[in-house]
This record gives sequence, structure tokens and C-alpha cells, in this order.
Amino acid sequence: MGRLRGSKNKNSLTKVIASSMTAKERISILANLIIDKMISDQKNGYPLLNKLNST
Repeated sequence: MGRLRGSKNKNSLTKVIASSMTAKERISILANLIIDKMISDQKNGYPLLNKLNST
């Protein structure tokens, strides 16, 4: 069986992990990543927020 189209550089382990998680778990991970990025931005003087506000 051949590779899926566009799958040349993708890690197949990512598919296994993502497919075994519930939607609630995936949303929770995404929310935590966003919160971590916001905290990091806050500690560094809000460069991301300032960039978003300037557009």
C-alpha cells in the first residue's frame, strides 16, 4: 500500500495519538497551548499582542 497523498514528511505517530484522543481532550490540549502562549507573551512584554493589534 502506498503513502497517502502529501504524507511524505508527516509522522505517523501523530495520527495514532490524535485519533485515540477524544474531542474534549484535543480541545483541552489546544486551550492549554493557547494559555501557555498568552502567559509567555505576558512575561515578555506582550510582543504577540502588540503585533496582533498593529494589523
